[in-house]
Amino acid sequence: MATIDTDKIKRETDLLSVASRYTSLNKKANTGGGEYAGACPKCGGTDRFIVQPLAGIWLCRQCHPKFGDVIELVQYVDGVGFLDACERLGYSKSNGKKQQGALQRFNTTQTPPEQPKSDWYRPPTPEWQAMALDLVEKYERTLWRANGVDARRYLNKRGLKDETIKHFRLGLQLGKYRNAISMPCFVNGELWYLKYRNSVGRNSNAPKYICERNSRPQALYNGDTILKGKPALVLEGEFDTMLAWQEFGDILPTFTVGSATNKIDVIGFGSYLLRPSYLLILPDNDDAGLAMAGEMCNLVKDPRIVALDTNAKDLTDYWQAGNDVRAWALSTLEWHAKTGVQQKG
Repeated sequence: MATIDTDKIKRETDLLSVASRYTSLNKKANTGGGEYAGACPKCGGTDRFIVQPLAGIWLCRQCHPKFGDVIELVQYVDGVGFLDACERLGYSKSNGKKQQGALQRFNTTQTPPEQPKSDWYRPPTPEWQAMALDLVEKYERTLWRANGVDARRYLNKRGLKDETIKHFRLGLQLGKYRNAISMPCFVNGELWYLKYRNSVGRNSNAPKYICERNSRPQALYNGDTILKGKPALVLEGEFDTMLAWQEFGDILPTFTVGSATNKIDVIGFGSYLLRPSYLLILPDNDDAGLAMAGEMCNLVKDPRIVALDTNAKDLTDYWQAGNDVRAWALSTLEWHAKTGVQQKG
């Protein structure tokens, strides 16, 4: 039997046309080459079935939460095997050559009419970004003045060097949010959110973190560093991500979803999660961290939960206890390179 070139099938097949034969799709966003949504052909709903034609991926938030390609779509919806799915897409399972497949014998469905974009699937407005950028620059200046010395000392105690603080454009907001550290999230040149880490007492009921109004915190913080075909590491918060970038970002790209309870915008950032060869997941050592790990495992094809070699709550605590975080990263990568399976935490 001839070998079927699956990359060629995925490259030459119009995913949107195939998906549109199963369900009616409406355009929801223009980012990433366009995103479409509609009822799932398997479990229904209204807009839980998501297609990103340019990236060649799809998912259903209800019954198929991991991204799949066009071959997997036909397998899943039609309930057929791999070879039959390839044949329906126009490739003979006997010789691997292109022919008129079952799906191709139907008339091509026209591209669904463009619908108004949902704000959920795109960054904040240019007006908001300009306003927030002014705040970012203002708070940066404040942090590096004399009255920012305590805040800089706090960041240094968390393991962050001055160069790292400047790279991530951290700042100091005085007054409004209890003398808070400001943390902007830029992805692909867009400012998605501006978050504040408030100075609150241990027994206070005030929130530790709060976002500037109209932020879009569903973004992947430091997501631009994820490389195609290379492993990546997801952590639970921005501070851990900054520390990881500083200590071992040259060997292991790191990013975060912002918090254990934050929900990723899979429409806008799903393609980022397809880049790594596998995804290492380091949750905080608590129930919320385990919930985050479970969420990430449902979004990627090769998730691998990892753990620190102490009882530290997170990477920052691990560093503060005097441990070598780079040595941990090197050891973890070496272990997975040898075994190719999930590490037992």
